[in-house]
Amino acid sequence: MSDQAHAPTSRPKPPPAGEEEASATLKLGEFQDVDTLTLSEASLVINALMVKRRKDRKDRNETDVLNKTLDYLDAFARFKQKENVEAVERLLSAHKELTKFERAQIGEY
Repeated sequence: MSDQAHAPTSRPKPPPAGEEEASATLKLGEFQDVDTLTLSEASLVINALMVKRRKDRKDRNETDVLNKTLDYLDAFARFKQKENVEAVERLLSAHKELTKFERAQIGEY
């Protein structure tokens, strides 16, 4: 047997670029005050846009990425009905101590 020390098999993870940091104090850098959607809200918005485009016969831009995004949202969006999504948003927006990002994250659980 050899007592040689081996080099690590992976590289150390570099620190995140910019001012983003997931810690007790949320730092989102340039995205700090950007409106954030829950997966359920994003699903409603994108599906409504797709219905409108199909109705107007402008559905030529349905890419593979868009279809995969829709599949993802269909699988992971917790609330499917508009009324439920709006109720969750009303409930969470009453909590002014939460950031927009935090409300969006909590809105799916």
